[in-house]
Amino acid sequence: MELLSAYSFINNVLKTKYPWLKGTVDKYYFSHIADYIHDAYIAFLCGRSGRPRFKSKTRPIRSVTTNNSSGSSFKLDEENGTLALPYLRGEHKLKIFYHRKIQGRIVGAKIIRHACGDYYVSLYCECDRSPLPKTGRAVGLDAGFKTLISCSNGKEYPPLKALRKYERKLSRLQRSMTRKYKMAKIKAPDQEYKKSKNFLKIKAQYARLHERVRCMRSDYAHKISTELIRSYDTIVSEDLCLAGMKKSRRFSKSVSDAGICHLYRMLAYKGDWYGRTYIKVGRFFPSSQTCPQCGYQNHDLKDLKIRIWTCPQCAAVNARDISAAKSILKEGLRMLEEAAP
Repeated sequence: MELLSAYSFINNVLKTKYPWLKGTVDKYYFSHIADYIHDAYIAFLCGRSGRPRFKSKTRPIRSVTTNNSSGSSFKLDEENGTLALPYLRGEHKLKIFYHRKIQGRIVGAKIIRHACGDYYVSLYCECDRSPLPKTGRAVGLDAGFKTLISCSNGKEYPPLKALRKYERKLSRLQRSMTRKYKMAKIKAPDQEYKKSKNFLKIKAQYARLHERVRCMRSDYAHKISTELIRSYDTIVSEDLCLAGMKKSRRFSKSVSDAGICHLYRMLAYKGDWYGRTYIKVGRFFPSSQTCPQCGYQNHDLKDLKIRIWTCPQCAAVNARDISAAKSILKEGLRMLEEAAP
């Protein structure tokens, strides 16, 4: 197996095997491709992910990344709402719509094409983040399916169920695509299937509906995470094995639709931004079986249908999710005390 440096990979592989790339993109595109391949193989060798696979140009989501280190790689006109990329300057300015006001110095950009055909430009900016004022409060979070997030103070966030809302329409579009494919194979069984205009039209509708579900889920997670970060100094949650839960036929769709992992990831990076403490208790901590008042562990609560239980030791009446959040907070504060110098 031959080991290549990033320089050798760019000049001896990309530019030699694919000469049509010359003059179509700037130098930063090549360096980012080399970085992505390097990171993918490092993750594979460390056991964090599978072996890197070939990415076809026909895959639904495509992206490309460039830098703006010199300040002249691309030009952004905020007044007229246009963006000029390398090799697309002059007459080829792109009309863009702002998601929010740009802050700080722009150091890079990533252009993404989603499956529905929409293009997005993510700008990487250097800006100062000032910590939020201290509140002196802490909260424990228990994630679930009937209630997305249960807080130790009794507040609950209901699940959005974005996928469930559009499930019937998605199934109808999926059946329509399958029907068109089968009819084409019946008419010409020996020929390679060529996607018709109607098939591509239905496929675009299907992708756009999935994009709407994704945006709804992301927006809901942003609202919850921002509210929690602004309200509490310390946030404690469980380290859930969501990948294992997705393998269950009973919970797989609910886990994917809830977006718990996405929400926890937002809490982690927003906590770093604004000076909050976000920690996770152990995966095998029995939060749902532990009484938050006396610490007694009730082993008879493995049945998820039991929503309210009475502690046999201190006679406290506990709501399953709220008491689990209180136990998580208690365990998280104990971990912080042990870690303190």
